[in-house]
Amino acid sequence: QLTSKMAIDNKPVGVGIKSQLSKASPGANDIEGLRRAIEAGKISGLPVMVHIDEPYSPLPDILKLMRKGDIFTHCFNNHTHGILNTDGKIIPEAKEARARGVIFDPAQGQTHFSFDVAEKCLQQDFPPDTIGTDLTSVTVEKRIFDLPTMASKFLALGVPLEKVVAMVTANPARVFDYGVQIGTLRPGSEADISIFEVREGKFDLEDSDGVKRSGRQMLFNKAVVRGGQLIVNAA
Repeated sequence: QLTSKMAIDNKPVGVGIKSQLSKASPGANDIEGLRRAIEAGKISGLPVMVHIDEPYSPLPDILKLMRKGDIFTHCFNNHTHGILNTDGKIIPEAKEARARGVIFDPAQGQTHFSFDVAEKCLQQDFPPDTIGTDLTSVTVEKRIFDLPTMASKFLALGVPLEKVVAMVTANPARVFDYGVQIGTLRPGSEADISIFEVREGKFDLEDSDGVKRSGRQMLFNKAVVRGGQLIVNAA
């Protein structure tokens, strides 16, 4: 009740409920914690973003509780109770969750992203819906750096540029209600635009285990239009 009240009182600054499920916290209480987060989401009318990485409970039990519009973040980790079974195949419950509208996001953070897992999922036609970073004071200086770098990792995995762009713009704009219109280039909408150069070359990119992949393309920010005002990156 307190969580849902806080969420309601702070819309649209608050756009969702976050639930972290890991062995360390809340451990054996992860299913009950998720149930309560989802109840708060129902009361407040908001989606629940669920951090799932090495949870106490099996992933199928967790996914069965998630609703249309809820988000599974850290979906491409290679830890216990992951999205792949022992044969490297996507578990049926993950496919069922996607079919009913659960959102899948990689959000590398410090320990949550494996190139190998992501590649196997892509090979089975299971791309992410959105691409997040889980950017922190640590990851801003190591392995992730920024959203363009994270997006470029999926270019290196063979995801087409237009799909990668959608995963960091239009797709996430539909996930949350920010109280304003974003993620669109429709005429008449507010001019908030990021302008990037796609550079060709050899770029070393790194997952959470230190495994490196070489990409042939990298996104570099050149300018931003904010509210119709052009701001050029001098770097």
